[in-house]
Amino acid sequence: RKDMKKDHKDPVVPVTGFTTWDNIIERLFVEEDGWQAICQECHAKKTKEENDQRKALKKEKAVLNYFKKKIKEQN
Repeated sequence: RKDMKKDHKDPVVPVTGFTTWDNIIERLFVEEDGWQAICQECHAKKTKEENDQRKALKKEKAVLNYFKKKIKEQN
């Protein structure tokens, strides 16, 4: 099928966020079992879900850091 894409089963940038370049390179160059064939529509959906997870975790961390800062200021 023409609408198929080769996709990393695990995202190159983890949904928990960037760690190190070494980790990114390790996740980028995977063995054959680290790939999957996926249609463009499903690939777009998977990518959006991963990005939404990253955004939610980033927002969660920001809220936690805000409250940690407020608590530290009060002490």
